[in-house]
Amino acid sequence: MATQTSSPMTAVAVSQTQPEIYNSKWGNVTILDRQNYPTFASTCRATLIVAGAWNLIQGTEAMPNDLTTENGKDWAIRRGRALQIMFNSTSEGIRDTLDTFISNQDAPGLWTHLTIYNQANNTLFITKVIEGFHNESYKPPNDSINAFAARLIKAQKLLADTEDKITDKNLRLRLIMGLLNTYNWQTAKQFVINQYNTFEEAVRYLQSVEATFKESQPDNATANVTKGNNQGSIRGRGKGRG
Repeated sequence: MATQTSSPMTAVAVSQTQPEIYNSKWGNVTILDRQNYPTFASTCRATLIVAGAWNLIQGTEAMPNDLTTENGKDWAIRRGRALQIMFNSTSEGIRDTLDTFISNQDAPGLWTHLTIYNQANNTLFITKVIEGFHNESYKPPNDSINAFAARLIKAQKLLADTEDKITDKNLRLRLIMGLLNTYNWQTAKQFVINQYNTFEEAVRYLQSVEATFKESQPDNATANVTKGNNQGSIRGRGKGRG
């Protein structure tokens, strides 16, 4: 995965690559791509807080009258950080619409502008996310319980600002419904139903089940090889006697 790293300068810069994550010295932000506003907003907000710029965005820390004083210089530096973080945390198509906010050094305005990419009222988008959520399943061997759970949580975040929120109960139900239709996994499913009432508890238990299955697989493979070798030896001895 390509990444982009901030420079110590407060000025913004355009990257020639399009990463999924913007890595700044204050934190990692998920790149806004028109379909992931909730994840972008939460990661960007956390990074702005660490950078000491969130109060500027919220308008609770007004610009000093004199930016040449120590307080004024500090405020200007943090405003620059805010602009840099938000600008570099957007995809190329979105970034092209931000020139006015950057030129005016309008950090609060830029944050407000980016909220237009929130899909909370987009019925088609919401329907697609819900459909994808209900079709999610656990698909080993190139999958894991952790990755499966992460996909479910991603859908929850995408719908966090809508009326179709995904609850913890919904997450837990989809988690167990998406398990393999085998004896071992269906046994684990029944155990979750009877013993674990929260999504996180269910995930932790299923991860332990998954680890146990993976540990037993090499032993089974070795047993199969040994069985095959023994059968070959038996057949060989039979031929010798003939």
